[in-house]
Amino acid sequence: MHGERSKLSILTAAFAAAGIAAGIVRVLQLLNGFEPVSGLPVKGSPYGTVLTVASVLVLAAGGVLLLLSRKTAPALKLGSLGGAALVLLALSSFFGCFGGALYAASNLSPMNMLGVVMGIALLISGLTLLHSARIAANGAEPNAVMLLPVLWGCLELILTYRDLSRSAAVSNYAYTVYGVIALILIFFAIAACAYRPCSTLKLAITSLLGLFFTGLCGFGSLIQWLSEYGFRAFASATAIKYFVIPSFTMLYGFFAALGMLTLLMRPKRPSVDDLIDEGTDE
Repeated sequence: MHGERSKLSILTAAFAAAGIAAGIVRVLQLLNGFEPVSGLPVKGSPYGTVLTVASVLVLAAGGVLLLLSRKTAPALKLGSLGGAALVLLALSSFFGCFGGALYAASNLSPMNMLGVVMGIALLISGLTLLHSARIAANGAEPNAVMLLPVLWGCLELILTYRDLSRSAAVSNYAYTVYGVIALILIFFAIAACAYRPCSTLKLAITSLLGLFFTGLCGFGSLIQWLSEYGFRAFASATAIKYFVIPSFTMLYGFFAALGMLTLLMRPKRPSVDDLIDEGTDE
């Protein structure tokens, strides 16, 4: 078990670092990789190629890990909620709540009821994340609230594609779409662990892939936001819509994945019933 946790910690660090590095490349692509007037990719720009190759390699690595893990049948189990896992999930919850509040507020004027509802749904999803993680870790009775982030993500995917697909270049919006898909899969995997405790392997693989794609989008938006606006972004409706909310939304998924992976590395604290049974056996 200790060996499996050590391997998972190395993989977590590698995928997270790859996601952050890809986020930096994504910023360079958005700033220098497209024609300012037509929006078409600049001929010979290397940034799109780097991101494409990195994405393919990460997906291939995830597939290899899944095949190897099924052969060796790793005994991955969610540990007790606390320590670094609790901090990371609380940070994820903060980004989800703050991003949802900004999402709803930014759609109040002009009034966009769908945007307000989506913002409130994201806010509630952020508030319930720790509760969902505790249910998944303790094997408690799951509830429908755990599926709210998945439902929100599916609707957000439709809205994101609708808004961004007008771009002349697919590579201009494709990674944002990949990031939302990663969000959906992360929260679906968390819910799956509550309904089927044997799904921890899928949670690990999904979270590793999610680290890369949400890190790419989240840190990419964050770096671009800070470089162009700094903290003045909160005074600009445009910056909030196109930089602050996307970065907070993706960081919500990034830290949720990181928190669940950390939870897989934590030992399981014995329950009171386990201690009583152990004492009885002695």
